[in-house]
Order: sequence, then C-alpha cells, then structure tokens
Amino acid sequence: MKLGTYERPKYWGVDGVIGDIYYYPDYTLFFRLKYNGSPSDKNWYYPKKEVNNQFWDWVGYYPGTMSEPKTWREPGIEGCIYYEPEYGYLRLKKDGNPSEHKWYFPSDGNSNEYWDFIDFRAGNPVDPKSWDVDEGQEGDYFYSARLNSFFIFKKNGKPSSFNWYFPENGQDNTYWHYMGPLKKNVG
Repeated sequence: MKLGTYERPKYWGVDGVIGDIYYYPDYTLFFRLKYNGSPSDKNWYYPKKEVNNQFWDWVGYYPGTMSEPKTWREPGIEGCIYYEPEYGYLRLKKDGNPSEHKWYFPSDGNSNEYWDFIDFRAGNPVDPKSWDVDEGQEGDYFYSARLNSFFIFKKNGKPSSFNWYFPENGQDNTYWHYMGPLKKNVG
C-alpha cells in the first residue's frame, strides 16, 4: 500500500509530493500537501484547526475507511468511506466536501451521482453482519446470536439467499471460517 494515503499517511519529517496525505497526531487532523518537498525542512507548518493554509488543505478527522469512516461534514477524496447510521456506509465518487457541495446521502440503501452505497453494517467484529439480513463480501464478519459465535464469510452474496448456513460444530465449512464465541472480559 502506498505511503501518503489516508490508510498510510505521511508524517511531518517525511518528504512528499503534491497531493500526499499527512496526519497531524497532536490535533488528530489529516492534511493534503500543496507542494513537493520536506515539510519539516521548509517549515511548512500544519494549521492547528480544520482550515487550509498556503501549504496544506484540511481533509478531515478520519481516514475514510470501513473501520474509520468519515462524517458528512468532512472533506474527502474519491473512494473515501462515509458513515451515518440512517444511511449506512457509502463511498464518495468525487473529491470535495459533501456538506459544502450539498452532496446528500441517498436513502434506502441506494446510490446516486455522488455516492455508492456499500452496506448498513461494516462487517467487522464491532459491527458484524446478520445472516438473514445482510449481503456480504469475502472476509466480512457475521454473528450468530443462536450460536453465540462469530464467523468470517468465505463467499460473496447474501447467505440466506443461498442457504449458506453457519457450521454448528465449532469447525469451518465451505462458506464460513469459525471464529469462536462472544466473550466478555471481566476485570
């Protein structure tokens, strides 16, 4: 994965090129570099709040991934993931700030000219998908309340549409990798 992206941002002492993404940990802000060079050597200081300056464009608080999605008021680039409970997870189709451009989220799990709908659930251990409700991709986490267990999906599609049942013996099967029961830490 390339350095200088939301997933792998650069930091103050690292040389960059126009468009590289940098992370300012003191203020938990992401910025996009406007020039080629080393920010630390050239004294291109980050703004200390959510604004642009002559060296940097502010591009949000979160990287815009499924595990750390952006909110509607944050700027992003094409491909960034956004989330609101009412609308689910959506992928931005254009560079810019959705709230400034009035790029509203589509409702009812639809896509539009600004957004591609992904899903209502992340499919990770914190927000697992449901067998009878959600469509999944290979690698998504699902949870079975009946079995009190997590599973990782090995296919693409809606499990209930294809009768891809969870294994009940604590083993893997053709469709699922068994991850184990839900356990709470005490202490």
